[in-house]
Amino acid sequence: MHRFFTSLALLFIVFLIASPTKAALEVYEPFKYPLGTLNDGDGLSSTGTTSNWVIKDDGNNPSNSTIVAGLSYTNGVPLAVSDNALQRVSNLATRAMEAPINQLNTGTKWISFLIQNGGDTGSVPCGVVLNGTNSDSLFVGFRTGFSPTLTGLGLATIVTGTQARTGTTGDLGPASNIDNTTTHFIAVKIDFAAGADTVSLYVDPVIGDPSPVAFTTVNTFDTGSIFYLGFNGSSQPLTTFDELRVGDSYADVSPRGTGIPEPGSISIVTGILIAAGARQRAHRQNAADQTSRYPAASPRVR
Repeated sequence: MHRFFTSLALLFIVFLIASPTKAALEVYEPFKYPLGTLNDGDGLSSTGTTSNWVIKDDGNNPSNSTIVAGLSYTNGVPLAVSDNALQRVSNLATRAMEAPINQLNTGTKWISFLIQNGGDTGSVPCGVVLNGTNSDSLFVGFRTGFSPTLTGLGLATIVTGTQARTGTTGDLGPASNIDNTTTHFIAVKIDFAAGADTVSLYVDPVIGDPSPVAFTTVNTFDTGSIFYLGFNGSSQPLTTFDELRVGDSYADVSPRGTGIPEPGSISIVTGILIAAGARQRAHRQNAADQTSRYPAASPRVR
C-alpha cells in the first residue's frame, strides 16, 4: 500500500510539471481605479504601458471619463475579470504601450476586451482604437446603426491621433449586428506582414476555445507599428469597456475565471486517477493471488 501512495505522489508531481502555463500578457488594463472620475493625466494601473491617461474631447481639450463597476462575460466558462471598468463620455482616452505591438513588423498578436453599449450609438465609433504610425489606424467596435436594439460592430479605419473622433474613415469587412446593451467579448488577431496585415475579428467567442472561429478576416490594411491603445466613445448612450488584454495567443487573452481548470489539466487529472485506480486494483489482485496460492494452514485437530 505504501508503494501505491508513493506512485500517486509521483503522478501528482508529473501533473504539476505538465500543467499548461500561460505567457505573460504584454498589456493588461483591469481599470484598477477608485469609482468616480478618471481625469486627463491620471496615473497607471495597467501592465505594459508607460504613460498616464491622455483624455481629450472632440475639441482636443483635456477631459475626463468615469470609472464604474466592472463587467463580466460567460460563454462556455466565465472570463477572468477583476477590478472596475471605464465608461466613455464623448472623448478619447489613450495611453502609450511599453513597446510597439509589432516591433519587428512580423508575428501575430491578439487583442481582447469587453464592451457594453447603453443603447444604439448609430454611426459614432464606440470602441478600441489601435493608434499606429500611419495616418489612419485600426478601429474595433460599434460603428454603424441598425435598429434601436442592434448596432453594427466591426473593423474600420480611423484618423490617427489623441483627439476624439465622431466618425471612421472607412469600413473593413462586414459588421455584426449585435445587442447594444449586452456585454460582449471581442477579440482581434493581427498577423503582421511587410505590407498589408491580416486582421481577424472574433465576436463573442467561447472562452479558452483552442480554435475560435473568426466573424470576418481582412487583409487590405497596414496597421503600422501600434504604439497607443485608446477608447473612443459617445456622449449618449454611454459605452463601457473592461479587461483590455494584448498577448501572443487567444489563450493569453481569454483566460478562464478563477477555479475553472484548463481542459489539459482535466485530462491530466483524469489520467492520474485512472492510473491510480489501476495500480490499486493490481495491488488487490496480487494480494488475492498470493492468498489462493498459499492458503493459511488449517489448525490441527487433536
